[in-house]
Amino acid sequence: MQCRYFNLTIKHFHRLSSSVPKVLNNPSTTIDIIGDGNCFYRALSWWVTGDEDSHTIIKKELKKLVRNDDKVIQFIGGQTQMEDYLINNPIGRNAIWATEVELFAAALLMLDQSPCII
Repeated sequence: MQCRYFNLTIKHFHRLSSSVPKVLNNPSTTIDIIGDGNCFYRALSWWVTGDEDSHTIIKKELKKLVRNDDKVIQFIGGQTQMEDYLINNPIGRNAIWATEVELFAAALLMLDQSPCII
C-alpha cells in the first residue's frame, strides 16, 4: 500500500486502542527511535510507514510546509519572523531538532491534509 501524499510504501498499519486515553496516562507501548537529531522525523516516518527509513522525505515535506503555509507563518508571527526562524533553524540540515514550529506543521499536515490517503 502507498501513502500518496509522501509517495511512501506503508509497511505496517498501527492500530489505535478503542479506549480513550487519560490525560498524562502512561503510554501502553513505546518504540525505540534512533536519537540522531532527526528523531521527530524518524518517529513520524515510523508512524506513517512502519519504519524510520523515510524520515528524510517526511522532513523535506515538512520543510516545504513550514516555508509556505500561511497558518505556519501566522503561528510564527509573520513573514519577517519566518525568515529569522529559518536562518536560526535550518530545517533542511541533518540532525537539526524539531521545534514547536515543526510540531505545529506536522499537526496541520496530519489533520488538515490527510497525507496518507491510501
